[in-house]
Amino acid sequence: IGADACLSVWVGGIAEGTRQEEISVRLDGTDLPATFLSGVDDKGWRQINALLPPKMEVGEYFVSVLAGGVESKSTGIQLATNEHA
Repeated sequence: IGADACLSVWVGGIAEGTRQEEISVRLDGTDLPATFLSGVDDKGWRQINALLPPKMEVGEYFVSVLAGGVESKSTGIQLATNEHA
């Protein structure tokens, strides 16, 4: 996975007043600062983007979100490239 690759997650339950600086995405125990935080959509979800560390390998990882000192439940994800064979 190349440089400047991002991970996007959609999360519910984050207060509207929460600032981007108060949020990080935890990927297999490594905290990645949020680079984008959307407003609440009509379903109550907010999009959070974080830059992936350089030279991440394709594979399975666990991700959670930290907001205001509270961590979400961890869930498994599959990182893949967007390259087509």
